Amino acid sequence: MNDIKQISVSKLLLDLENPRFPREVQGQRAAINLMLEIQEEKIIRLAKDISINGIDPSENLMIYESNEESGFFIVSEGNRRTTALKLIAQPSLADNDRIRKVFTKIKEATTRNISKVSCVIFDDEGYEHWVNLKHTGDNKGVGRERWTTPEADRYRAKHGKISFQSQLYDFMQRQEDEYAEILKKKKFVYATNLSRLFGDKKTMMRFGLSSHDGYLHCSIPYSKFVESFRRVLEVMTDINPDRKKPDFNVNVIYLSEDREVFLDDLNIEAKPELLSNSWRLDDSNAGKNLVQPTKPGEEDEHGDVDTPANTDEPNPNSGANNSNAGAGPRSKNGTKPIPKTNRNILIPSTLKLNFGGNIKCSKIFIELKTKMTHDNTAFAIAVMLRVFIDLSLTALIEKKDLKFKDHSRTPGLHDKVVMCCDYLRDEKLLTQTQCSSICAFSKDKLNARGTIQQYVHNQHHIPSRDIVNTEWDNFQPLFEAVWSSTTQG
Repeated sequence: MNDIKQISVSKLLLDLENPRFPREVQGQRAAINLMLEIQEEKIIRLAKDISINGIDPSENLMIYESNEESGFFIVSEGNRRTTALKLIAQPSLADNDRIRKVFTKIKEATTRNISKVSCVIFDDEGYEHWVNLKHTGDNKGVGRERWTTPEADRYRAKHGKISFQSQLYDFMQRQEDEYAEILKKKKFVYATNLSRLFGDKKTMMRFGLSSHDGYLHCSIPYSKFVESFRRVLEVMTDINPDRKKPDFNVNVIYLSEDREVFLDDLNIEAKPELLSNSWRLDDSNAGKNLVQPTKPGEEDEHGDVDTPANTDEPNPNSGANNSNAGAGPRSKNGTKPIPKTNRNILIPSTLKLNFGGNIKCSKIFIELKTKMTHDNTAFAIAVMLRVFIDLSLTALIEKKDLKFKDHSRTPGLHDKVVMCCDYLRDEKLLTQTQCSSICAFSKDKLNARGTIQQYVHNQHHIPSRDIVNTEWDNFQPLFEAVWSSTTQG
């Protein structure tokens, strides 16, 4: 039978074979410092919580007697808590001076007696079953099942705490007139994505958002917030007809720099002009009564006018003769945002193409747009850019039965670019200026010594994020024309 007893922290030993440890350790001090190395901030936050609230009374540590040190116990479950407790009791155990000072302050602020903790003492290896269940997921309901984000939000709301993502989601649902089309696809507005995007201070600044007493307040005009938020929601809910769901996923906004690029693509200002008064998102009617601090009809320093977005603006994807088709949102003066070459994903999140049933090109496009990042798959992205160019051009050549005029040789990749540009110019899907620019760029990049060919054929050539993104940006007008509704109709 397993006993539950109060055991002195000084009698507890960390498990030197803890699965969290990436390498072998010798001795307790080394184990404590390795735990700090891999979870420094988490251990510090845990120690601060313990110093204020004590040890979780609903969970006992699981321990068993040490065969090597009489009177001591090895911790099989609760090594993080044990590390925090030992450092609170003896900050000098930390090798790092800075961390030692942090725990010294925590020790001085601790008013609770935490010299002993409640433990379950196992006399056999039965602890393995429980440890496994706690750390390997829900195990089809047998183990511990984490709350989903909506479930956690409902619990917090019950206790008067409403998450940012819930307040944003509620705002969207209340503005039925503003977000009518988006609300039809609201199941694709995932709370986790809203949380990651708006949990970033820089995102909050762009939207004029701040938190007061747990409520979101906005300091930009209501109409401007609605329009900026709409741009985000439209990308998140833009359904790919072949997949029956949006292409958007968390990779687009995973890192802080990714989120900045994403919002730049949507032309959302980094430093908007703020109102003198703010309005609460749960009281959007108050926001409608606040106006931009500029004279009627006067443009502010960013070139924006405090009027609602023009909902009659043509859809950039609908016009067959629109050379900027699919380029995404534009500013109110009609200019396209300039893509950032340091983005972590090759294809801007706002770009949409019509593949007309071409499954292979569609799949490559989705992977390049949502799944592959320069941080993790730089070489694959560079090679697949070369593949996508070739397959896109070949698709148009075959569909329109285009003929290469020089019968003495087989057309190379640059020749295919010229053939397609000539056709697209004649069909008024590209301008002469665009064709000249694309062909000049192609001649440089797609010749035998060009970088795009080197990605495939030169084992020493290392792709650069900025260069590869710039190559996509220069070819994007060609892709938009090749995969427009006109060419695929």
